[in-house]
Amino acid sequence: MSGIDADSIPIRRSYERDVVQPLKKWNGGLVTEFNNVTYGSHVYPLLAMEYLNVFVPKNSTVLISGGVHGDEPAGVYAVLDFLREEADQYTDRMNMIVLPCINPSGFEANKRKTMNGKDLNRLFGTGSDQPEIRSAEEYLARLQMRFRITLDCHEDGPTDEMAEEGVTGADVPPGCYVYENMVDTKRRIGRALIHALPPSVEVCTAPIVYGDTNDQGVIAYPEANGNPFYAKGTSFDAYLLDHWTDHSLTMETSMLWSMEKRIEVHRTWIRTALDLILRERVQ
Repeated sequence: MSGIDADSIPIRRSYERDVVQPLKKWNGGLVTEFNNVTYGSHVYPLLAMEYLNVFVPKNSTVLISGGVHGDEPAGVYAVLDFLREEADQYTDRMNMIVLPCINPSGFEANKRKTMNGKDLNRLFGTGSDQPEIRSAEEYLARLQMRFRITLDCHEDGPTDEMAEEGVTGADVPPGCYVYENMVDTKRRIGRALIHALPPSVEVCTAPIVYGDTNDQGVIAYPEANGNPFYAKGTSFDAYLLDHWTDHSLTMETSMLWSMEKRIEVHRTWIRTALDLILRERVQ
């Protein structure tokens, strides 16, 4: 995609309207612009919502993120809805960093990759000079925070860009599922996230998902890994696991569902994970 005129790429949704303006209107957290990225005439601020003004060292610190892939908007909208409607139920009991949309150019173009054709979830920890990668890594390095858990909201569905990795429509699993990176099996919560869903939500039961072993909606790393791309450790959750946490989850909803259903599943997972972390601290 080198040499593509970014201004010729069709814009499918507005990052300014859907992400930037809502964040700036909400009270409670501090909106931090940790950098910006430019494609043609498009300038995108990279934003974090920080709930650190009353940082309590003894409280757990969590990271919630979305929009690593631009064609997976439900994760972005779920994170924003959580911030608007539910975050204040947690921020007095835990420290929180939120990255609502890591790939704003892809979000606007409704493309998995950035406007210069980079899949961000294959570049973390590689020394890449891709601005979104470098900016996120440098921001986390400045924070120097150890996260009790990280939650990254994703979606799954047949896309032309995934075909570049040999994925066909037949490979795309039905239903939702979670990847969980946690060596200590006693601390895993992926099963609880699946159990928190209502019966109307279809959970992926395929035994193999993109080469990984799936156990009724939970792909538990490291033992479930069979995907050569994920084995490289260049995804966002793998980077976080290497540097800033010992417990990372990537949560996948189906693009075949309605937007409302996808958003609600992500919100259920976020709430459930945070509730479990809080319950852990009082036991």
